[in-house]
Amino acid sequence: MEGWFESWGVSPCQRCTMTAHWMNVMGVDECEKQLNEVVSRILANAKVNTSLKRAFVAYFPDVILRTSIKRLVRSAITKSKRLELRAENSV
Repeated sequence: MEGWFESWGVSPCQRCTMTAHWMNVMGVDECEKQLNEVVSRILANAKVNTSLKRAFVAYFPDVILRTSIKRLVRSAITKSKRLELRAENSV
């Protein structure tokens, strides 16, 4: 998630940092299983993060935001799985 904030030019709030930690603890497979919960937490965080609210959230309906967040999370999951596979194959 940290990379997302950098690319958007905003700072993560404490809730976002906690969500990223929660996702890291769960791991890729569990994040994939709990995709809807992950998306809901990220959307809730975006609604209270002043920078994100000003930049994105205020301009789009929840269905668009939820779909966009889901795509970002799925992309991150795919990237993480690819990196895990490379690490396994390099051993």
